Amino acid sequence: MKIIFGLLVGLIVGFFAAQLIASSQGQSAQAKPPPLTLTDPPVIAEKKQEHNYIHGKEGQYLQMVEKLSSEQYLSTEGNEATLFRLNDSCKITISVVGETYYMYRTFFFHDGKLLHVMESTYQYPNGGLTNPEGKDPFKQELYSETTFNTHSRSIQQEFTELLKNFNSELTKGC
Repeated sequence: MKIIFGLLVGLIVGFFAAQLIASSQGQSAQAKPPPLTLTDPPVIAEKKQEHNYIHGKEGQYLQMVEKLSSEQYLSTEGNEATLFRLNDSCKITISVVGETYYMYRTFFFHDGKLLHVMESTYQYPNGGLTNPEGKDPFKQELYSETTFNTHSRSIQQEFTELLKNFNSELTKGC
């Protein structure tokens, strides 16, 4: 009887000890959050504030290319891409104009590496070129804003193709 009682006490003590160990490991894992990566929203927001990424004209104008042939930039009303040198990097802003919208996509880069890629699309809710005689046809309304993953293979390929449109001597110092 003493042997059975000793085994039961041993099992109960062992069970509670295992529970105590498991709960303390869970608490220590929760106490240390995983490190943030560049794709985590707080880091993206911090970098955006740090660099004040905008589509507008800024820095030193270097070159403009009109009528990009890449399919994603084709439009009935045309497109253009402009290269600017900033303090510590460069940017290319693409403008695409359609009948009922316009879109900006901007690539920020340094030493051939993408730092940030963003896009803003605006619509003309009153018709734009499809209703030029209407009331305020070119009133603008922000439709969407997108931040792209700079490590995405398709964004990297798009950037590589885009750079081919510009004088390589101008992009070397970026």
